[in-house]
Amino acid sequence: MNQTLHNRLKAALETSLDQTFGAVVAVRINGKRLIETGIGYQDLNREISMPTDATFYIYSVTKSLLATAILHLVRKEILNLDAPAQYYLPELSLDPTITIRHLLSHTSGLSDYGEMPSYFNAVKTMPSIPWSRETFLDITLAQRLRFTPGTDWAYSNPGYLVLRYILERVTHLSLQQLLHQVIFAPLALQKTFVPKRVFEKTIKGVKKLSGYTL
Repeated sequence: MNQTLHNRLKAALETSLDQTFGAVVAVRINGKRLIETGIGYQDLNREISMPTDATFYIYSVTKSLLATAILHLVRKEILNLDAPAQYYLPELSLDPTITIRHLLSHTSGLSDYGEMPSYFNAVKTMPSIPWSRETFLDITLAQRLRFTPGTDWAYSNPGYLVLRYILERVTHLSLQQLLHQVIFAPLALQKTFVPKRVFEKTIKGVKKLSGYTL
């Protein structure tokens, strides 16, 4: 593209993202690349410029991927949106009225770790991994429901952790294998993946078997 236009676009992006530590931006129209650039820095000292091939954690955007995988299995009639979550994970101490639909829509009433002082104390001790996944569930599921399932709304990270375990239980696939098969491969997302260390530990009783086709 015209270098002057490229520089103007990059300058405009840098101005609009001046409060962002670093980002990678690509603009394409009808398959034609208008701009693809790194903005800002990839280090805390602001010394290393952000490369265009940088990778980022997407954190809670992952919930959209989990929801897509759940609905894919619903369409395949492998899961039922209105079935109790406990039906798929009987070993968990879940209220039997909580359904998959409730978990997806944050209407389950499950408590969230953001409300718990013990979580923030754990963050101070070990910021990168304050609690294991098992601890997240053990502590949050032991709390009283914030409301009767389906009667209100409140953001719940543990609800989506339960959904992840349901996905792994019914497909016998790791989260990495499942999302690759259902989303990443069909959309040719070559640089979107689940880091291996995220799924090395699994809930007791969830087996990892290969060869399940969705």
